[in-house]
Amino acid sequence: MNYILVAGTAGLSGAFEIAKARENELMKRFPSWLLERLKNPYPDEKKENEVKELLKDADFFIECGEGGVMTGLWDLSKALNKGFEIDIMKIPIRQEVVEISEFFHIDPYRLQSFGTFILAGDDPIALMEKAKHAGLDSEIIGKIIDGKDKILYFDTDSELRYLDRPRRDELYKVIREENHADNI
Repeated sequence: MNYILVAGTAGLSGAFEIAKARENELMKRFPSWLLERLKNPYPDEKKENEVKELLKDADFFIECGEGGVMTGLWDLSKALNKGFEIDIMKIPIRQEVVEISEFFHIDPYRLQSFGTFILAGDDPIALMEKAKHAGLDSEIIGKIIDGKDKILYFDTDSELRYLDRPRRDELYKVIREENHADNI
């Protein structure tokens, strides 16, 4: 189990929640077509079996959920008791998630990501094919390494950082908890 993949899109379910809660404000700033793309962030129910097949074929998987992709990566490292090297720029993310994240000054990689999975396995191409069949964008984002270092590479100037402990989901910077509690 050498390779790490993301199947799904970083921050999509969180951006969906923000778009629902702050729709009037966002309609003043963004075109309706951009917000319309956030209406259904979860995989088609018809594709549920394909998603289950994808997960069954992975050596390890975890749904990102609260805390986004960064929490998912932290949990992967903890579960495997190993480190990783990740190219953060390879994590699939949709433009509407980037736009909303920039508008509210939040980190899309720490934004709720239900329906997005971190996968680990030795045959990443087969996992990517299964993800495509399930209707999920996917990308090989890195590899598992010995030791406990959680290394994140950024394309800009080959910047290297280490992943911090999980933090509170970025969603709560935009939506108050009382308003969101019914949807958790």
